[in-house]
Amino acid sequence: MVADQFISYAQKWGLGRTANLNDYADKFNYLLMPIVLILFVSLTTLRQYVFQPIVCEAATTPSSTNFADYINNLCWVEGTYTEIDFESAKLRIDEEFWAKQRKSLYYQWVPFTLALQATMFFLPRLMWLAYVHNRAGPDLEALLESASEANKAVDWQLRQSLISGIGRSLDYMLRMRQSLQLAPRLHDGYKSRRNSIRQCLSRRPSGCLTIIYALIKLLFMVNALCQMYIMGLMLDPDSPDPFLFGFRLITALRSGADWRATRYFPRVTLCRVLIRQIGARNMYAAQCILPLNMLSEKIYCFLWVASAVGASLSCLSLLQWALRLTCGHGRWRHHLRRYLLMGTDRSRHANVSQQSYDFADHLDTDGLFLVHMIRLNVGELIACDVTNSLYSLWLERMYPDPMEAGEPAAEAESCAV
Repeated sequence: MVADQFISYAQKWGLGRTANLNDYADKFNYLLMPIVLILFVSLTTLRQYVFQPIVCEAATTPSSTNFADYINNLCWVEGTYTEIDFESAKLRIDEEFWAKQRKSLYYQWVPFTLALQATMFFLPRLMWLAYVHNRAGPDLEALLESASEANKAVDWQLRQSLISGIGRSLDYMLRMRQSLQLAPRLHDGYKSRRNSIRQCLSRRPSGCLTIIYALIKLLFMVNALCQMYIMGLMLDPDSPDPFLFGFRLITALRSGADWRATRYFPRVTLCRVLIRQIGARNMYAAQCILPLNMLSEKIYCFLWVASAVGASLSCLSLLQWALRLTCGHGRWRHHLRRYLLMGTDRSRHANVSQQSYDFADHLDTDGLFLVHMIRLNVGELIACDVTNSLYSLWLERMYPDPMEAGEPAAEAESCAV
């Protein structure tokens, strides 16, 4: 029952769709990284709660059959000491001495921190889905899925029907935004300025879909940098620069330095077991082995590198989109004109070339953004067909009389023909 509810919820949010409003950097951050992290959570949880995460041995023990299990459980819960000489510390029972020693407590929390990291990587994706489903107008992710179905369709009539439906939905969204944008303002100047700040959170503004997408991409980059900082803060709190934790760890591993020199992920530690009896206190020093830390070392080394790659990809993708939005309008118009020429016969090419600029102004930034997303996620031919479907609808409104457009009435042709 719970599994069915989760599957229906995932389908409602479109988590299982093959075509999404994302590029390569987004998919690396919200898809690949959470999958890898969930795998690591499973491995560490299995090692921690199914198998034995710690093994401790004391030279002298009281006459108790359960004392070995007691030591293992106590040392796992209370934590163990690193960077301490076993021989000089095993007889010390004063609290002041032990309070000054370095204690490792993080390894109990490894599965939970990995699960939190997986959630953080997916959080920007949930925010993007919330905007796309509730604020952008029609379900744009569903439209991309329809474009993917059209690309796979064997039946030609079904393919054309899907493309026509996508074109009409996008055309309706663009027309509604433009009509609401041109509506007379009924508020005073202060309210108008306040509303302009809130525009990107409404269903109406033209261009805000692209702006929100750029902000989500910025969140992916900030999240990856925060992951690197948190890992350094948790595993190397004494370092002046937590961001370089992974670099120091990789350098130590490449040079063959022992964990005693790096102080990361200790394998052998000391555990203090204090037994209180009536009128006396007996302390036992146990030497503990932490096999989980061998796995944790490799996991966090990989995660630091993967987070750095994710931040770099997000930064690169953000720069690409910024260039497309600021300097790349000419290239986008060139793609648009090429799609229109591919979808029309040669007798109409002259008129199409003249009208492509007006049509690009009609699509505006959001329309060009959606066409480019279809091109990235589904393919060039489907993007061409959707563009020509939008062009035919725009042509019917702009030139009710086909002869005014300088051409006979014609349906949008397929670029695949």
